[in-house]
Amino acid sequence: MEVDGISFLGRANGEGGRLLSRIKRGVKSVARGASERLGLATSAQRAWAASRLDAFAPASRRYSAGIAIGTPLFRQRTASIPALGVQLFDRAELRGDQGRVRDARGRWVLDFGHPSPRELFAADEPQVVAGLTVQLCNPVVARNYYHFLLDCLPRYRVCLEAGIEGERIFAPCNEPFQREAFGLLGLTDRLVPAAPGSRLKCEKLAVPDGLVRNEPVRTPEFTWAQVSYQLDWAIEYLDSELRARNAESISQQHASAQPRRIYVSREQARNRKVLNEAELVEALEQLGVTRVFTEKMSLAEQMSLFHGAELIVAPHGAGLANLVFSRRGSTVVELVPRAAPLSFFWMLAETRGLEYSYIACESVFNGDRKRFPAYDCQVDVKRLVSYLRERFA
Repeated sequence: MEVDGISFLGRANGEGGRLLSRIKRGVKSVARGASERLGLATSAQRAWAASRLDAFAPASRRYSAGIAIGTPLFRQRTASIPALGVQLFDRAELRGDQGRVRDARGRWVLDFGHPSPRELFAADEPQVVAGLTVQLCNPVVARNYYHFLLDCLPRYRVCLEAGIEGERIFAPCNEPFQREAFGLLGLTDRLVPAAPGSRLKCEKLAVPDGLVRNEPVRTPEFTWAQVSYQLDWAIEYLDSELRARNAESISQQHASAQPRRIYVSREQARNRKVLNEAELVEALEQLGVTRVFTEKMSLAEQMSLFHGAELIVAPHGAGLANLVFSRRGSTVVELVPRAAPLSFFWMLAETRGLEYSYIACESVFNGDRKRFPAYDCQVDVKRLVSYLRERFA
């Protein structure tokens, strides 16, 4: 069967159906022969790109174990960071809100995401785009604040390092914070919104490497987790170009005094909540800590808040991406589910020069067992408050 130039061998509910199901689930274990029949290209078939430009050489960074409040979860480690660059394509297609790439020969490039059935079988004609288009999409979560801030935006810095600016930028901009960020970067006029039905035929296409990769892990609850490369240049780019360059206008907009000690709540989130938050907030208030809800704030408000805070207490969640705007030497206390001690914000805080500590919390699973490790947590309030009293006596 051949649909939209993609060949399927066997009946749709046989081999072709199984392969399509695998693609839909985002599983990369498609056999090489089947990939060729489907018109798919993988990283093992490096012939798909017209050329590649190098941006940043491989690097490594050593991280301390952080300060454990009670049970230690993190160990001192050295992280290896791969080389980063930009893939260039001639006459390639972009589809969907996550920027799936189809090269000039009609092959889907799995390195940049797996096409959905809707994208595979799209019958509408693509919009032809002249010049050079830069794709800044994250193939994991297009609307997530953390992924946008620490993966999508640094991709543009990779392009700049490789000498590429682009006449157009294909990127997610449906959320207010996304539009605000591109406005602060001065890129609004070049934006082409990445939407679910997008289909572009680009004269030239540049796809930079991202800073977040999926790597398999072994636990009873979930099958994979993400690894984020926290790099000095990426953090400096975000802080200097988003906050520092616009500091005067941001301070004028948010001239009122902001709290110096904050607790970032996830009460309104779907998961990674603090189950005993009422008890925790009451105890923290006695130490001068104010509860905040970052999802209710503009990007400028969040940057100003975190830059002025001397103490940040928070459960693991996207709000901690704002640590890139914190002053060096500020104190961060992360509430970490014991069952899933993800290293994102530990590594981010270390790279930013913050004093990072954490408390291991009893955890209750509250997520998708096939996708990501989301746990609610129960905080040992007495132990946490004792540490904070000693630290800020």
